[in-house]
Amino acid sequence: MSFTSNYNPSLTKVIQLYGWTPSKIQQFGKIWKITDRDGSIYALKKAKQSKAKLMVLHHMLEGVQEAGFSHLLPWISSQDEEPVVSVNDENWYATQWKQVDESQHLSSIQLIRSLGKLHHLAQAMVDPYPELATQISKEIPKEWKEKKEELFFLTKEGERQFCSPFEKVLEQKRDMIERNFDFAIRGLERFVETESGKAPRFTICHRRIHPSNVIVSGDQFYWIDFDHAQVDSPVRDVAMFLHRFVEQKGETQDLVRLLEAYQQENPLLPKEKRLLAIYLAYPERVIKTVRRYIAQPKLSTEADYVKKLDGEIQHIEAIQEVVQSLWSTKVRLGTKRSATDRTNEKSKGKRKK
Repeated sequence: MSFTSNYNPSLTKVIQLYGWTPSKIQQFGKIWKITDRDGSIYALKKAKQSKAKLMVLHHMLEGVQEAGFSHLLPWISSQDEEPVVSVNDENWYATQWKQVDESQHLSSIQLIRSLGKLHHLAQAMVDPYPELATQISKEIPKEWKEKKEELFFLTKEGERQFCSPFEKVLEQKRDMIERNFDFAIRGLERFVETESGKAPRFTICHRRIHPSNVIVSGDQFYWIDFDHAQVDSPVRDVAMFLHRFVEQKGETQDLVRLLEAYQQENPLLPKEKRLLAIYLAYPERVIKTVRRYIAQPKLSTEADYVKKLDGEIQHIEAIQEVVQSLWSTKVRLGTKRSATDRTNEKSKGKRKK
């Protein structure tokens, strides 16, 4: 079959480099489904990352698989034995295509335990790459402050006579949302000051934790789409999971059970628990909901947005107890002293003299 005229030249070349002879090529979002004449089916994806980064990521993920983690799909090598194929400055990788079984339901407990196991096994894989570790800069708390101002742009204008139902809900819960913002911002500023923004330990973080990035096929499930993975603190993924995978928003017990399940595979260090409290307090989902509402404030979707915002606010309310429990963990936040601390010590010394 000739497919050159129907598909872009880069795709054609990539398929040739893998040595496939397709009988069918289909596109599903960013994934190309390649059905080969021999009956094999592949998932092919073009990544935005450099080949060097993809090669390091492949090496790490391969190490995790060899260590016994079964919830990843191996990357398929090209005819040149390369796990990443580069054509016209584009980088591609391929895995087996897994038919999604929509009838199968995975519990959040299963998923977060597998995430804990992934993080635990991946620590050894990232150790040789300290230069890749992500550190929190002073700019991040500043960005959070800007997002706080952006979030309440609607209600600042809302001293007008008419507010939409969505704006009214946002204004009614303003104090609680602001408290979460302030806690997260101050906590992160303190972390940057005392720890220089460096987490206690690092692992492979998926950084796109979402139900769409887990597929169930047969009696197995797989984490997919690691293109945006980074070497970071495991709590980045944990916070994202707890925000996005809670089966019933508003249930504090669900959050506690999930966190306990994760720690059965990868117990968190005291400093990590406090850092997790900061990320959980940050109202990321509310920000996204408000942004979408501002982008398309249609009367026909008002009720849907109000329902969505109510759900996110219930989640914030449920998470308060978990945040407080994590934050109460006793820990030395670091040995680095602030300029204010040093100044106070000097002043005390002078008075003693």
